[in-house]
Amino acid sequence: MSLEGVASATTPTSRRPASSKKKAKRSHDDDDEATSPSAPGKRVCTIKRETPVDDDVKIESDDDDDDVDTNLDFCSICKQDGDLVCCDVCPRSFHLTCLNKREDQLPLDTWQCHECQHNLSDTHVQKVCRDLTKLRNKALTMRSILTGICSHPFAKPFLAPVADVEYYDDVVEYRMDLGEVSSRLDRHEYDGDDVVSNAFVRDVQLVWNNCRLFNDDNSGLARAANTLDADFHKMLQAAAATKNSTSRGAIRTKKQ
Repeated sequence: MSLEGVASATTPTSRRPASSKKKAKRSHDDDDEATSPSAPGKRVCTIKRETPVDDDVKIESDDDDDDVDTNLDFCSICKQDGDLVCCDVCPRSFHLTCLNKREDQLPLDTWQCHECQHNLSDTHVQKVCRDLTKLRNKALTMRSILTGICSHPFAKPFLAPVADVEYYDDVVEYRMDLGEVSSRLDRHEYDGDDVVSNAFVRDVQLVWNNCRLFNDDNSGLARAANTLDADFHKMLQAAAATKNSTSRGAIRTKKQ
């Protein structure tokens, strides 16, 4: 897991890594009070910036421990970092250029990405699950599940080992990342009678658990880990359903 764009925790007992980016709130002096970002109960479209901003953009201080970075630090389209606009529903972030938008086209209140607006978030996992139901070779099942997870829109931070983040090894006892799971799969360390090895499930689960242990519960990384965890279990259920279907077919064949 690579904590791209995430700095170290401030104390040995702190789980929360501080974001290296500034969060900017869109604000315009000529907006009336009804549409002002400072209106009571009004959320604002958030942009994470690496570069200086104009005078009409208010900057939130990163010194506040309650200011949790709730979105990922890379663009969901090009997978690169930079100035990012944040979805208010899911952990995705985007470059304005990748969205073909200008900043003045963003709403002053909440903003949802295309995937959330059109309920497309489950499309990837649904396709993986459909493909799993067609598999009859158990040797390919774990590889197909892992490929589905690694190609997930939220998977990038979990593909490689965590960088040298201060205090990480004081908090996390056993490191694990999806790249290591893939290497163990190549070395046949998950071979056995089961279609999906318990050790395989344990190692993938450890990736999500380590992330949630080290990062704040509302951080973009933890939110991504929660989604990946849920989607991973959907894939496991699809694989289990395929196994049961194959077993019933074998029993019917013997009876005939």
